[in-house]
Amino acid sequence: MKNKLLKTVSDCKNIFFNAKLLLNYIKGEKSGKKYFVYKFSQSIISALIPLILMTLPGLLINTLSREEFALYECVVYLGIILVLPVLNYFINVFLNYQLKKVTQQIELGIDINFYKHIMTMDYEVYENPDIQINKSRSLSALSKVWSVSDILFGFITQIISLLTVILVISFLNPVLLILVVFFSILFSIIKKKVNKSLFTLDQKGSEIDRRMWGVTYMLDQQDYAKEIRLFNMPDLLLNEYKRVKEESIDLNMDYLKKQNVPNNYNSFLELVQNIFIYIYLVFNVVKKSMPIGNFAIYLSYYGKLEGVLKGFLSSFLELAQISLNVDELNQFMKLPKKIHDSGNLHPNYSKGSIIEFRNVSFKYPGSDIYALKNVNISIDSNEKLCIVGPNGAGKSTFIKLLTRLYSPTEGIILLNGRNIAEYDAEEYMRLFSPVFQDFVKYYFSIGINIALTADYDVNKLDRIMRQCHLDSLIQKLPKGYDTQVSKWIDPEGIEPSGGENQRIAIARALYNEGKIYILDEPTAALDPNAEYEIYMQFNNMIIDKCAILVTHRLSAVQLADKVAVFNNGQIAEYGTHAELYAKGGIYTEMFDKQAQFYRNE
Repeated sequence: MKNKLLKTVSDCKNIFFNAKLLLNYIKGEKSGKKYFVYKFSQSIISALIPLILMTLPGLLINTLSREEFALYECVVYLGIILVLPVLNYFINVFLNYQLKKVTQQIELGIDINFYKHIMTMDYEVYENPDIQINKSRSLSALSKVWSVSDILFGFITQIISLLTVILVISFLNPVLLILVVFFSILFSIIKKKVNKSLFTLDQKGSEIDRRMWGVTYMLDQQDYAKEIRLFNMPDLLLNEYKRVKEESIDLNMDYLKKQNVPNNYNSFLELVQNIFIYIYLVFNVVKKSMPIGNFAIYLSYYGKLEGVLKGFLSSFLELAQISLNVDELNQFMKLPKKIHDSGNLHPNYSKGSIIEFRNVSFKYPGSDIYALKNVNISIDSNEKLCIVGPNGAGKSTFIKLLTRLYSPTEGIILLNGRNIAEYDAEEYMRLFSPVFQDFVKYYFSIGINIALTADYDVNKLDRIMRQCHLDSLIQKLPKGYDTQVSKWIDPEGIEPSGGENQRIAIARALYNEGKIYILDEPTAALDPNAEYEIYMQFNNMIIDKCAILVTHRLSAVQLADKVAVFNNGQIAEYGTHAELYAKGGIYTEMFDKQAQFYRNE
């Protein structure tokens, strides 16, 4: 019994601790104090005015029932009854307007801080599918900050109402008071058990929603439309949609059944309670000459007591339900940022700088297999390094470690002899101008898409567009650099072709002028000749700069000073094109196979 009591106390403390955590999101914003003042005022008014309006009609009936007519009392009671609701309405209109105003300001600040947290968390953490689910559920929990605020300030209203109602009813019959309290507690126990089941179903629903999103995305997005038709895929997609939807329907019906359980019990408990109350009040009017006005007052107060008690307990249970989500939010917001919070040194990258991988190995989170194993390589400040190898050889993983998106599982990466973990992460990452294979388009204007800032240098942009052979594209656009990317957003926008998108991605890297340029198979969708042409153009643009070219095709290797051949997560061969070809190993075999293909063509 003692352990149960201690657990209950501990649970209550945790619920209110989590509620306080959510309120701290409001408190931390500039308009937070105003919000609390308005909410507190609204809570006091919401408690007092209904109690006054419940009491006055009964007092008015008693006054009218007396043998001596008291005109002044009747006018006062009637005046308050008529004027108070109007006054209450205008006060609430004012408070609701002010609350809406500050709520939107606070919400904006909370959202910005949340998304900033997402964008600065370690990439290897962000890539984890479980974290993606946790992110979605955390965002849902964060949206309940207003529900928690309403509940907590509602407690103020309910406590004032509860104390007043208990005081009034105690004068009539404390036994009936105990009866109402007993039934309300019984209802809350039933609801608490049901809420635990609902939370489990809600978690399962998140998993189903994720699968449903995947199916509906494929059904909705234009990118899939061609293949769906040409490969005759409607049945495959619709059957999957039906399967997931039916699973969702079954879950929703189960949820609905469990949700109705407390209300079913409540209906029965209310019936029993009301029978006792009405019998007792009618008895008092008939046998003990209780004034009719008092009958109305007590009846209203019993109804109010039941409503307040159940409201109070239901609000607490809702708070407990939200608390489970807040635990998830708290865990999400406390995810360690190993990379961003590590070093604070300023990275200096200039002529003569060297980046060195020293016995670097890496496993992806949750995997026992090494994606890279004992990698040792040095890259000079003006070197062009070409990394080649088959798919899955570890090339892209090498780039993620180099750019500090991941941290090595074993070994260290050095810049000018110091572990890159000692440098400020943001400053270190700005050393790189990457063009990845899965480069993206941003739904901004084409100018911002390349410059990645609204305040860009038009002359610099013009020069880069000429270098990337995109100037003719800009010239034919009526809005020029202000043209929106994606006709989905703006019918007068542009949908760049595959080749244009690739050149835009390269222009983006050039505009941002990193110290080290990376091309991680961005031209994989192009034919070898087009790929070679882009590599040639890119190479001419970054003379005397460090560049790393990643490819599984060998059309660009002769542009590089050195070639690293990756195989099974290791650097199998390293040297110049001539040295590696003369060696007669993996590189020679790869080169000859691809060359034979071109000769046959």
